[in-house]
Amino acid sequence: MGSWFLVGLLFFSLTFKAQSQKADSLLQLINGKEASVGFTPDTTYVKLLNSLGFELDESQLDSINAIGQLTYHLSKQLNYLNGQIEALEHLAYVLELNGENLEATEKLQEGLQLARKTGNKQKLTLFYHSLGKLYSYLGKYPESISHAQQSQKLAMETDNKILQSGNYNTMAMVYYYQRNLEEALTNYEKCIAIAKSIVRKQTIALALTNIGHIYVDQQRYSDALAAYQQSMSISQEEDLKFSIGLNLSSIAAIYVNQGNYEAALKYFQEAFETQKLVGDNMELANNLDGIAWCYFHMKDFKTSLKYAKEALVYAQQVNSIWYLKKINETLKNIYTQTGQYKEALYHFEQFKVYTDSINSNESKEKIVRLEEQFKYDQQVIELKATNDTNIAKRNAWIYLTSLGLLFTVLVAFILYRDNRLRKKTNKELEAMGEFRNRLLSIVAHDVRGPLNSLKGVLHLFEHKTITAEEISFLIKQISVKVTQVIDFTDDLLLWARSQMAKTELQITSFELSETINQTLALLRPMADLKNIGLQSDFLNPVEVKADKEMVKIVIRNLISNAIKFSRQNESIQIQTTIEPDNNVKISVLDFGVGIDEKKLSELFMSPTASQQGTGNETGTGLGLMLSKHYIEMNNGIIGASSTVGKGSHFWFTLPLALKPQ
Repeated sequence: MGSWFLVGLLFFSLTFKAQSQKADSLLQLINGKEASVGFTPDTTYVKLLNSLGFELDESQLDSINAIGQLTYHLSKQLNYLNGQIEALEHLAYVLELNGENLEATEKLQEGLQLARKTGNKQKLTLFYHSLGKLYSYLGKYPESISHAQQSQKLAMETDNKILQSGNYNTMAMVYYYQRNLEEALTNYEKCIAIAKSIVRKQTIALALTNIGHIYVDQQRYSDALAAYQQSMSISQEEDLKFSIGLNLSSIAAIYVNQGNYEAALKYFQEAFETQKLVGDNMELANNLDGIAWCYFHMKDFKTSLKYAKEALVYAQQVNSIWYLKKINETLKNIYTQTGQYKEALYHFEQFKVYTDSINSNESKEKIVRLEEQFKYDQQVIELKATNDTNIAKRNAWIYLTSLGLLFTVLVAFILYRDNRLRKKTNKELEAMGEFRNRLLSIVAHDVRGPLNSLKGVLHLFEHKTITAEEISFLIKQISVKVTQVIDFTDDLLLWARSQMAKTELQITSFELSETINQTLALLRPMADLKNIGLQSDFLNPVEVKADKEMVKIVIRNLISNAIKFSRQNESIQIQTTIEPDNNVKISVLDFGVGIDEKKLSELFMSPTASQQGTGNETGTGLGLMLSKHYIEMNNGIIGASSTVGKGSHFWFTLPLALKPQ
């Protein structure tokens, strides 16, 4: 037995305390197996450990984590998939309660893949549900809806009422975050109806609280207060501290809307103390933001800033897009009132980023498509028996006469051919539509960002909260961002022209090294800012046959990208080599941050949102796609290879003007 295993058992036995009769019985069985002669861990032992883990609660996360780590490694050694699946459940549960939602989704995704292999519907339903919930926290709304709907289909097949109710709750949350209040209310009501049928009081209490939130947004304050009080009554009866804290902060929010900040502050503080007992970082962030907002309206900006900063730390720990948006808005208002305009502008930009993420049209369109697909799938299930009957009738009719058969075959052939043509056209249209959506997404990302910054400065100036001297300082920063918009527009126009049917190449023979040196001279100041050396290793003068301006654009894009993703004091190499097929290969090598394999495979295929460089530089998101198009128009090939953390190699080929002697 490995030493890690013995250490794990020792740690486990020292820290575990039984919490129930069943847990105590399981622990006795585990100790009995360990004490047996010639003990070797087997699948029965793993089952006992995992069962024990399910008997523990959030007060013993360390023990649950120890069990999960131990059973995961044992199950891998034993090739015991069900053991691995339950171990991943434990690990994801601990990560979620610790606010590490992104890491929890990774464990759940691994568990989901294993559950697919085993065909375990119960675990599939659970993993889909848990992923749907966590994706909603992370602001990945299409993914959240998709996983919740997958879980709902399986939950209906297996009559799992608990997860049916939970999935309606997840979908309601997403609709609420995207301000579709009516759809959110409908899903919460469905959640409560199922929860009542199985007497799930905690679920009912939480759903009532969320319904109260919707009523607040609709300014139905008396209805909201009634919902919160009903939820509070259930929560106190069941001693549900999380739900009690949630209702306290919700009642505080009503007082905020009514302008009674002293009363709101009292409820937010009580809610914060209650949630500290639970350890829910997301609600702690919400309560601290509420406290900051109360002090802001009470004109105590110093105290308000203190609580808002603390709220931001909690929100960043759980990476909650919704609360990050709220808290950045609070910080923007505080800094504006205290005359710290640079900080106000920064948090205004962050607020817009998170708002755009929540309200993105692309996400909404995906959710609508998923919703329609879900409804369609439900109709298919309900109409399956009817369809089977209709198919039987049709087959019977076909067999009546040979003439009918021949006629049906002929019609089917024609329809099949037309359908193939239609599908081909539809696929092409879908591809064009997807390309258009990606392009529009980039325009929104790379144009709206700088313009939002400019809007923020103008907003501060318009409300006379910023002096002419201060706006002069901020305009220097805005000027850089407006220049980025101009660069983006230039690349966009170049790409648009390249797509026109009548675009003509200006093919000439020209000396390649001279063109590269001209581009290096233009980009050297950019490299000098990061003390990056540009090293060239050219062959003897080589003439190529291509459109010179297009080649210049490609070289500029590749070298500027290399500078962008290189760190201070690194170097970039530009090389040329003669290929056997009468082509010259131009290479740009850097030793920067590198690109992961998934992104590398999609690099030249479609426009991508620009990524910040090592010095916070931005790009247009169109450069590589434009480069690929230009090189292929000139009978060349473009490619790349990369290793994360070690650098990238981008290259392209061009035909030689004359064959080498």
